[in-house]
Amino acid sequence: MSHQRERRLFSTILSDLHWSPAVGLYGLRQVGKTTLLNQVASKRPSELESFDREATLRASRDNPVGFCTRSKTLCLDEAQKGPWVFSAIKELIGTRRKPGGFLLTGSVRFTAKKEIREALTGRIILHELLPFDVSEVHKLEGSDFLSQIFDFLDKKKDVALFLRSLSGLRKGLSMSGVLRHYRGGGMPIPCFTTRDEKLTQWLQGFFETLLMLDLSLVDGKLAQLSLRQGWAFLRLLALSQGQAVQYSDFAGQTAIRPDLAKRLLDAFEVLSLIDRIPPEALGSRPVHKMRIEWKDVALWRFAAGISTQRDLLEEGGLGTVTYISQEFRSQLQRISPRPLWSFYRSHDGAHVPWIFRKGNGVIALLLVLTENPSPFEIRSLKRFIETEKNAIGIVLGSSSANVQELLPRVWLVPFTAIF
Repeated sequence: MSHQRERRLFSTILSDLHWSPAVGLYGLRQVGKTTLLNQVASKRPSELESFDREATLRASRDNPVGFCTRSKTLCLDEAQKGPWVFSAIKELIGTRRKPGGFLLTGSVRFTAKKEIREALTGRIILHELLPFDVSEVHKLEGSDFLSQIFDFLDKKKDVALFLRSLSGLRKGLSMSGVLRHYRGGGMPIPCFTTRDEKLTQWLQGFFETLLMLDLSLVDGKLAQLSLRQGWAFLRLLALSQGQAVQYSDFAGQTAIRPDLAKRLLDAFEVLSLIDRIPPEALGSRPVHKMRIEWKDVALWRFAAGISTQRDLLEEGGLGTVTYISQEFRSQLQRISPRPLWSFYRSHDGAHVPWIFRKGNGVIALLLVLTENPSPFEIRSLKRFIETEKNAIGIVLGSSSANVQELLPRVWLVPFTAIF
């Protein structure tokens, strides 16, 4: 199948299994965790088990230590469905610690459940399997756009020389290829689907399963929500993409109790559907609301009821912001130590959606999508950069924009350069 290609995490996981007693892989349902698990298992002595099978669940519950005691790597799919095995894994690692003992996958973050978190702390390396990024789809090395700029900040390179290295799309990518990825997102099946009706059918089924099954597995109290309430909350969550919100905002607009609204937001983050990005704490009145960022542009678009024709990439709508965030998230995962992501919003409306910190370096980015941004359009970025000594501000312009220095430490770069 076209989507069963080697994922970028494949070599990382194999490497981690050579020294860590346990490796965990989590991510959205149907993002490709089982496929990756099978690919890794084929490259080392392994035994595959899945907690999607009732017989396997029963066997593990009856004798957790015996079930987990293997001479080869135990590759356990959907491990969070049997939380009782984690204490057994803890015991086995403690008594006979060896590298590569366990490879676990799950559709929820393992650290979200207390008993699992306490058993795994200090004993496991965790990775999130993200949706395909555009370079992964085209079998290219991942973009190092953010990494290059952090390197520039560390080594104080010549600005003019460095700017000449930044341009548009890399060899092997085309704008039509980027647009196809933007349309289908990065989930394996819709990413490689060309028929609109099949894409719609898959997305409908994905969200119904998420609402009616996955939520209650994460938090039993969410089982009381109806499908209608779940869809209403999802729609509002999608329309809040890129916005700074708190759970009380959702409770007031969906007629869902505030405590359940908070549980829903927590659950959707645990299920890897969204990230909640913290604000920069600047001045005496910091913003306390968190910014909502969806993990996949096609999932977001379907939940929001927006067609690809109404939110074209070059028009700079919410879909463009979501897609750029999706690319940045993939790049951040490949940088070590991983940069921190925050946003800046002042009380008078100044807004910078992407701020990445690594060591003393700061990269702040703003989407404008023009060839010649005006001082008014970049005032938010300029204001933020003035508060940071070792920061670069980047204005993402249209695909035809020329790379240039607009102001000291503020550059214009075509948005296509990030890919």
